[in-house]
Amino acid sequence: MQFSVDQDVFRDIPGLRLATGWILLPRQPTSAEAGDLIGPAWAQAGDTGADPVQSHPQLAPWREIFRGLGLPARDYLPSVEALVRRARRGGPPLRVQPLVDAYNAISLRRLVPVGAFDLDGPQGDIRLGRTRGGEPFLPMGGGAEETALPGELCYLDAGRVLTRHFVWRQSVWGMIRETTRRIFLVAEILPAAAAQAEPVLRDFADLALSVGGEACVRLLTPGDSRFASPF
Repeated sequence: MQFSVDQDVFRDIPGLRLATGWILLPRQPTSAEAGDLIGPAWAQAGDTGADPVQSHPQLAPWREIFRGLGLPARDYLPSVEALVRRARRGGPPLRVQPLVDAYNAISLRRLVPVGAFDLDGPQGDIRLGRTRGGEPFLPMGGGAEETALPGELCYLDAGRVLTRHFVWRQSVWGMIRETTRRIFLVAEILPAAAAQAEPVLRDFADLALSVGGEACVRLLTPGDSRFASPF
């Protein structure tokens, strides 16, 4: 299996880099271990001083990206902004599932989107690129199957949408489950967050090492846009 980024994605989003990691886990983090990660990150994000949230230097460019994709901010939020908004409202951390909590902690700590795919889910390789139109998308959390329009920027497998509208909403295909042991992690790094690229790669490796797993990480660029799984 491999992950690739179409060259027109780098053309349309100048300066974009992708922090990526193939991760092999003998087990997932326990609930307590994940809590030790998400708790401090949630508190840190809750103290983010920008007001409004979307004015933060690392978050503001995402509004421009989404506008460029034709997505109104009132209906579509990048995943990292949605997480930070919830943290700013206070209360206990959002807990989804231990492995998801662990990589959400990275997103909150570094203020970049982070997503993951269970590698037992996708059909064939994973690609970040434009849709032809007609590809199915089945959203997590319920809802009817949808159909992508031509030209949407999505994460795709051989014939389906895995994450719709770049960093907006993930499908059930590739969803993290209790049985997940092989994952692909990805963080989208815009120029305003360039300093976070190497720390995110270290975070990916540390997540695997914390449970005795293996990781192979790489920063993808226009000149290095394909990354094959070693596992």
